[in-house]
Amino acid sequence: MQHTDLFGFYIISSDAVLCRKWEKIFLREEWTNRFFDNFSKFNAGYTGEKGLVFIEIGSNTNISPDEINHNFANKNLSIITFANEKNIDDHLIATYLESCCDDFILKSLHERILVAKVKAHLRRLLPSMNYLKAIVHTKNGDIQIDRNKGLVRLNAKTKKSQYLENLTPKEFEIFSILICHENEIVPRNLMLEYIWKEKAEQVNSETVDKHIESLRRKLGVYGKKIKTLYGSGYIFKSA
Repeated sequence: MQHTDLFGFYIISSDAVLCRKWEKIFLREEWTNRFFDNFSKFNAGYTGEKGLVFIEIGSNTNISPDEINHNFANKNLSIITFANEKNIDDHLIATYLESCCDDFILKSLHERILVAKVKAHLRRLLPSMNYLKAIVHTKNGDIQIDRNKGLVRLNAKTKKSQYLENLTPKEFEIFSILICHENEIVPRNLMLEYIWKEKAEQVNSETVDKHIESLRRKLGVYGKKIKTLYGSGYIFKSA
């Protein structure tokens, strides 16, 4: 089953060595990420989710602020530019930050600082850091969700573990949101915004209720852990 990630990382650079290095760093944090060597390939692979994009700039790339603005004006992405310190100067950095970008880093940045800086940046963007992870577990480990493959594994800690294979894409995404917000109230409007995106205003909130009802049936005993908070939304309690 295919689904749309709630949040994605992208790297746009012709430096394949750096892209592979950062890809490994991000994967260690369980962050889903992809890299592209130009805007055309990125635009072909981007599916509309919220995310964070890293774009290499500098005198060696010929990427102008206008080009970034043109490619990202209508995309729900936060932009971090980066460059080799030999190919950039303070004036150029300021130009990009003033016109189109949210932050700038050097390619030589230590990986620990890179991760810490990205986490600090993302805390301002996301209600839950779990949105960054490709694999999410409930706190007791009973349920595992692989957001890349669209798989839900029940009884994950035991030899009797099994994959739930009959969820629709919408049911999977709703369940992912609930697990990412385990023990927290998830309003219906949040589900509508993340799953239906620009069409959210056209979707009746009762649609979410119907998906939840179907999801509960398919989850069996685990379905009882999805609680309705009338007038507020839903909450998943694993305990």
